[in-house]
Amino acid sequence: MQLNCTGNRFHEGSVLFDSSPCSSNGVCSDNACVCREGWSGSGDLVQSVTEDCQTSLTFLRIGYLITSILYTLQGIYGAVICYSFGKDFVDKNRRGKKNAKKKGLRRFYDAFENKNYRVILLAGFHGFTKGIEAFYRFTSTPFPFIGDDLLVTFLCTLNGWIFFGIQAPWCLEQLLSFMTSNARFGGAEGKKMGEQAKYQKKIFNLQRVFAIINFWGFMFMTYFVEDQGEQIIMAALYMAGCGVMAFFMMVSVGYTSATVMR
Repeated sequence: MQLNCTGNRFHEGSVLFDSSPCSSNGVCSDNACVCREGWSGSGDLVQSVTEDCQTSLTFLRIGYLITSILYTLQGIYGAVICYSFGKDFVDKNRRGKKNAKKKGLRRFYDAFENKNYRVILLAGFHGFTKGIEAFYRFTSTPFPFIGDDLLVTFLCTLNGWIFFGIQAPWCLEQLLSFMTSNARFGGAEGKKMGEQAKYQKKIFNLQRVFAIINFWGFMFMTYFVEDQGEQIIMAALYMAGCGVMAFFMMVSVGYTSATVMR
């Protein structure tokens, strides 16, 4: 019987979501939803186990299987690029020196002096960790969500911080540096572009700090919060933080691109 179950209160009255009791994917018993196999009321960041059955676990498992394959390929590609880049870097910079004949991974120690190599290596590491996270989600029962499973919460936090706090700012800095160096402005325009570049670096440094707060302060801490109302607040702050960081990146590249093209 569907007694005293109002369905997901966030979807009530919506024309896009099923607002019927338990989203028609379970039955109501003692004011709590009992979901059919393959459905759940939980989700990333906010847990609502007994309130609804809106989440298709089958859909999520298929999605994370595909994700694990794609990110693993990214990790393998990153490893191949790192090997090739590191080998060329070592051969070029250590030629004629005593330790130029080092073999194996020890030959790549000096390549870590190059910032480009470190970021490429980090991209490969990011691919492998995302692949591990996705495969773990695909194979685990019950399905692990952010805020409910410690390993998934940690891996998602780590990967998000690596991308928004390290990879993205660095890549955009390189893009802006390339655009400004090839613009060849002189006089007042050149001075203006130089000042703009300094301002953009400050923005990227701010984003790096913001990424730490957003992922380690909001996303990761949801694991230690049990009250659903507090989970919703932290999830909202996290989503808003991602929007702010995306805005920083778009404005930084967009403004400089417009200035150069003008």
